[in-house]
Amino acid sequence: MLFAGAQASTPRFVGFSHAALLRFCAQQKADFQMRPQLPLVASVRSYSGYGLLHCAFLGVYVGCATLVVPPPVFFAAPLVWFDLVQRHGVKDAFATLPMLQHAMSALAAAPPPRGALSLACVRNLIVATDERIDPAACAQIRDFFAPFGLDARAINPLYATQMNACISTRAYLGVPPLTLRLDPHALRRARVVAVAADAAADADGMAAGLLVLQDSGKVSGSTMVAIVDPATRMPLPAGAIGEVWVCSQSNALNRRTPLPGLSSGAVAMPMPMPAADEAATGFLATSRDCEFVRTGDLGFLYLQPADEAAGSAPPEPYLFVAGKMDATFTVDGYMYFYADIERAVEDPAEDILPDSCVVFQTTFPPLANADSSASAASSNSLRLVAVIMMRQMPTADSFLPNIACLAFSSVLDRHQVLLDEIVFVPRDALPRSRIAERRRRTVRGMYESAKLNAFVSFPILNATTTTLPSGVSNPNNRLSFMGPASLNISSSLMQQQQQHQQQHQQQR
Repeated sequence: MLFAGAQASTPRFVGFSHAALLRFCAQQKADFQMRPQLPLVASVRSYSGYGLLHCAFLGVYVGCATLVVPPPVFFAAPLVWFDLVQRHGVKDAFATLPMLQHAMSALAAAPPPRGALSLACVRNLIVATDERIDPAACAQIRDFFAPFGLDARAINPLYATQMNACISTRAYLGVPPLTLRLDPHALRRARVVAVAADAAADADGMAAGLLVLQDSGKVSGSTMVAIVDPATRMPLPAGAIGEVWVCSQSNALNRRTPLPGLSSGAVAMPMPMPAADEAATGFLATSRDCEFVRTGDLGFLYLQPADEAAGSAPPEPYLFVAGKMDATFTVDGYMYFYADIERAVEDPAEDILPDSCVVFQTTFPPLANADSSASAASSNSLRLVAVIMMRQMPTADSFLPNIACLAFSSVLDRHQVLLDEIVFVPRDALPRSRIAERRRRTVRGMYESAKLNAFVSFPILNATTTTLPSGVSNPNNRLSFMGPASLNISSSLMQQQQQHQQQHQQQR
């Protein structure tokens, strides 16, 4: 299987043996209580491997028909997919989060007649994801499809990775989703401290800076999950956040790499294990009995009684995924997620497009006209830059500085970390993937190569310079203030700013 969008730290080619495929199908049939009388409806576009395995093998193993909707058909008419589910009484349906979001937009624009669409037959709507589960997105899906008869407990996120197509799921648990509000201060130290919801905090917990997580379900009986420190390969105790390692007979362990110059249709022979594939597997430092696959995701196991009414019931572990390791950064020994910083930037102002801020770290010098000593010091330290996409062209000179101050203060209040630079760009100036994901690497490359079509940039000028105990400069641990706008991003930016000032003077 080839993953075109694989990260640099994950393998691009994985292989599933015949035994692994059989084990995957047996696990799905048991967990989803599948019967051969009811068909499957799925799309041919794979997502972390689960979509392809679900379409190609699961129906054959169970003995039921598989109804495949091509992605172009679903994109043009999402109602076709729902019509097949309703007409054939499909119990287990697979859809990705972008598919459901596109369907909700299409159905909201052209709603079907009353009573024409019913999803009461669906008992397991599989939403495969390898990211942190967003409770707001799940609530949006639940509220939108509730008038169509879809039970809230039928929406079951499924956690999967490239090396294992199904690690945990909420299918047929019969309990509502488990939502935790985590203390952000403990989270930065890789510790799990749940905070009880009270009347003082908002419903989403963002007013107090809390991180709201929803569980990814329970681990299957044929799968073993360990929370491991990736540096020492030691299993972590309860209450600690670490990398999720998976041991299962359905893991993709037979890796294949294409031969150089391999012609189309030729079969690739086994090659030496690539570095990325070698890093994707490992053994615990305490035992070499089981080989694990490394997911590259940070998470933890949380014990929760299965039924509160049964006081004697033993607690059962639920898996929570906090985020990807390559989507985090460290400041002064504390861990932060880029997604949390980006949300803190977007929340204060309505003029910022939702899901449009991109935060990244770079060693690019902050000012091109700075002295040589300052440039040398800044080139060896990581700077935190936020690129913000605005809804429309600013109409006042003080508009963008006010937004910059709000974004800077929001990040400082919620996460106690300082932004080193804030860059404003116009609408549709940043590249987006097919499913509207943030492309931090591409945006960072555009920033470092001076190709950002920006309105203005506000660097944060630091009053004093402090260093870590190791002697490395720490730009995010200083007394800072908002400095003047930097006009050294690119020559096109200077021309745009001059034109904007001329237009503004003419309007005055």
